[in-house]
Amino acid sequence: MVNQTSSHLEEFNRHVLEIQDGAFTFACDLLGDEAAAAIITQRAITQVFKLGRTDRSSIRKGVLRYIADNYTRSRAASNLLQGLQLSKLSEFNRLVLLLVDHLSLPYADVAKILRCSPSKVCRQLALARSKIANCDRIKMREPHAENTYPGGRR
Repeated sequence: MVNQTSSHLEEFNRHVLEIQDGAFTFACDLLGDEAAAAIITQRAITQVFKLGRTDRSSIRKGVLRYIADNYTRSRAASNLLQGLQLSKLSEFNRLVLLLVDHLSLPYADVAKILRCSPSKVCRQLALARSKIANCDRIKMREPHAENTYPGGRR
C-alpha cells in the first residue's frame, strides 16, 4: 500500500511539474497579481490531488477548472488587467480567450474546463477577438479626435 501511494504521488507530482507554469500564468493573467495567482494555483493543485486525479489531462483540466471557477467568485476580479482591452470582455469571454489563445488549449479541452460545448467556446472566442480588435481600432482613432479643433480646422 505504501509503495502504491508513493508511486501515485510521484506520478501526480511529475504531471503537476508539466502543467504548473501554464496554470500559474493563467491565474496571473486573470487576477493581475502574482501572489494571488500563486495561492489559487496551489489550492487548485491540492484540490485536484484530493480528488485522486492521476493522468495529466485530468490534472490539467481540474486545476484550470478550479482556477476559472474561483476566479469568477474572487474579489480580485474587479481589479483585473486594468487598462487592457481584456477588461472590456465578460468574464466568460476572458476565460475562453486566455485558455485558447494564451495557453493554446484545444476547444474541446476548454469546453470541458468551462463546462460548455465546443461550439460555444468557438463562438465566444470569435466574439472576444472581435471586441479586442474593435478596441484597437477605436484607440487608433483617438489621437485624431484630440488633434481636431472646433469647426473641423487644424
